[in-house]
Amino acid sequence: MVNASVCLATIEYHQQAVDLFSPFNHEWCTYYLNSGDVIETTPYSQVITAAKRELDSISSPIKQSREYQRLALERKEWEKQKRIAQQIAQQKIDQKRKAFQARVQSFRANLAEGDSSHCGLVVEVKEKIVRIESIEGLKYIKINQLYPKGSAPCEFYNGVYHSPFG
Repeated sequence: MVNASVCLATIEYHQQAVDLFSPFNHEWCTYYLNSGDVIETTPYSQVITAAKRELDSISSPIKQSREYQRLALERKEWEKQKRIAQQIAQQKIDQKRKAFQARVQSFRANLAEGDSSHCGLVVEVKEKIVRIESIEGLKYIKINQLYPKGSAPCEFYNGVYHSPFG
């Protein structure tokens, strides 16, 4: 059986070699590059495997301890509470979205001359379009692109209206 201190020393040496600021970096890289395929046939991988087995045998009683089990249960409970909180937050978002959609549908269904929209005063209502007195002047906008005052931005680019929600 391989001594644990030898395994840990080997692992530590390898870790230092990987670290760019380590004084061993140049030495390790030189050794690795000059060794070619030899490094794969050395017992280095066997040492690592033995070290992992030994560490597993040491950590096994820790995993079986009551403290470890208590912490695992607390983590599961915390994850459950987090999942419930996320579901509640999503439900609130869905409720707000439905309320907004209902408000917009009601606004569009009951649209009349003189109402205030997000772009300005409704001057004329036709079957599928309305004429709005906006900052850009009198503009025709589709009813399905109209929103209640203060619920959406009104944007015109080069005199052309752009719906805020697609």
